[in-house]
Amino acid sequence: MRYVLGGDGLLEEGLVAQNATEYFKKVGTKGNWASRLQLGYASYNESEFAPFTVDNQFNLRGAGNDIDRGTSFVFVNTEYRHTLIEKDWFVLQGNAFVDAGSIRSPREGFDNLASINNVELYSGLGVRFIHKRIFNAVIRLDYGVGLGATQNRGLVFGIGQYF
Repeated sequence: MRYVLGGDGLLEEGLVAQNATEYFKKVGTKGNWASRLQLGYASYNESEFAPFTVDNQFNLRGAGNDIDRGTSFVFVNTEYRHTLIEKDWFVLQGNAFVDAGSIRSPREGFDNLASINNVELYSGLGVRFIHKRIFNAVIRLDYGVGLGATQNRGLVFGIGQYF
């Protein structure tokens, strides 16, 4: 959480709060279920400078880069990770995921955040290449497809687990 102070009247003062809650569960001998709930709120809803963004690197895989900005958000990510190959130093995992979320547009009320027209839903598959001896040495490739009204799709490359 942070409190933003205005500078010489250029920015209004406000509160920006974010929280992420994660849950992990082992499934059988080779599976893992991972889920994350992210919430965010910015008190300055009238500003043109919305602090939160929809981006495939942070919250919705397949959405694209910075496709939308807003002043509040709710994102839910869930995925099943399955170990395909495990050697002494290397692991190859496959995963299937569903990401959903909504972001409140600037100058809109909270009903905008809860509107079914504002909810984005993505599903997809991916792989993880994990080096077991180097901390956080995970290379990931995910392909997400927008479901419903959202037609975006895309390949997401990243280093480190998504969450």
